[in-house]
Amino acid sequence: MWYAASFVWGLLILILSITPGDVLVKYVGNNADKAGHFVMYTIFALLLVGGRVFYQKQNSGEKQVYSLKDIHRAIKEKISLKFLISQLTRTNLFILILCGVYGIVIEFIQLFIPGRTSSALDALSNTAGVLLGIFLGKFLYGRNKTI
Repeated sequence: MWYAASFVWGLLILILSITPGDVLVKYVGNNADKAGHFVMYTIFALLLVGGRVFYQKQNSGEKQVYSLKDIHRAIKEKISLKFLISQLTRTNLFILILCGVYGIVIEFIQLFIPGRTSSALDALSNTAGVLLGIFLGKFLYGRNKTI
């Protein structure tokens, strides 16, 4: 289910990204560019991290209960660069690379779409969103209790 949702979300990102600029501005507005990239890729990464975590839990036979106390504690923790790097497991690094390359390829495709432009800042916004999604996923899905 999580991976299917990730696929659908990635498809939505592609559709929105290859929609000609004049059509997109008509429905979405003109001020949603960088924030839109950031939010879309944050959700994309959250879905992929959720898929990985729940796939592993399903295969191990564990059932999960999510604690708001754990999430609150995670938010209160001082987040340092060393801590952030320590959270990038191989799977999360794969998610970062996968989503980052996906965003860069879409930015390249936008060079050929009328009314769209390719921007390094958009790619950076995509990547920042993926990083936030990975770290939020670690807190939301990784800090839970097993029953």
